[in-house]
Amino acid sequence: MKSRFILLTLVVLLCLGVFSDKAMATWYVIHGTSGHIEDEASVIFSRTGQGLEIMPQWVPATWVHFAVPTIGEKSEGAQYITLKFIVEKAINSQISGVRIYNGNILVKTFAVNWNTVGFQSKTLDLGGITSFPRGMGISVKITAGADSGMDKFIFVGAGADFVSKP
Repeated sequence: MKSRFILLTLVVLLCLGVFSDKAMATWYVIHGTSGHIEDEASVIFSRTGQGLEIMPQWVPATWVHFAVPTIGEKSEGAQYITLKFIVEKAINSQISGVRIYNGNILVKTFAVNWNTVGFQSKTLDLGGITSFPRGMGISVKITAGADSGMDKFIFVGAGADFVSKP
């Protein structure tokens, strides 16, 4: 009976990854309503239970910034970033860029072209595990077109997959 218990315990621990050579990961995600709009006069926006709703208003571009909960240790880092959003309408507006920051230091820039209608979950790869001792920031650029007044984006959440550095 005792050997069965030990065997069962080992199986459970292996399933949980305790004896795995891979780093355990923890996703830290912030709700979209916490986003900060750089130029509030360039958009119509509201904060709802669903997220931060933004309608660009004929300004070439605006930035939305998210402060991701961060493990501020150099022994921890993130390689994968996620953005969750809904495009309700995008006649000629789009999410055109993403920047990742460590405090005020730019870590990586992504040129994107996201305007497909519907819910989307996008994962971006930083190319390696990066520490964020100053705190992680994710900035999203919305580029508006001439008829952008009807376009609508809802930011549901932003986050990162933190792991121990090897």
